[in-house]
Amino acid sequence: MIYEKIRKCQEIARNAVKTVYADDEVEMIELVKPDQLKNIIFQMLECFDMPVRFGIIREPFSGLIGEDRVRKLLNELIQEGKVKVWRYGLYVTKTKYDELKHRQTGQRKYPYWLWVGMRRYRHRRW
Repeated sequence: MIYEKIRKCQEIARNAVKTVYADDEVEMIELVKPDQLKNIIFQMLECFDMPVRFGIIREPFSGLIGEDRVRKLLNELIQEGKVKVWRYGLYVTKTKYDELKHRQTGQRKYPYWLWVGMRRYRHRRW
C-alpha cells in the first residue's frame, strides 16, 4: 500500500522530464529549470501526505541531477516556509507539519521501532 503511494508520487518527477531522443543505447533528456524543479519537489511532498526521508525524494532524480542539488532545492523550500523538517530528518509540507504537530499530544516518547529495540534489552544490567 505505502509502496504504491511512493511509486505514484515519484511518477510526478519522472513525468516532468521530457525525452528528446531515445535509441537502443542512448536516451537524451531535456532537464527543467531550477524553479520548476522546486515546484516538482514540492508537488511530490504534497502527494506523499506524510513525512518522507531524503532518499525517497532523491530517488526519481538519480542520474539526472545531483544529490547536492536536490538538497539545495529542499533547503530553499525550507527557507521559503513551504517545507518543514519533522523528527529524525524527515521532510514534510507546512500544512501536514501543522496537522502532525496538532496530533502530537499523547504520543510515545520514542518511535515504535526504537521502543521495541529498547524493550529487548530492558532486563539486562549495564
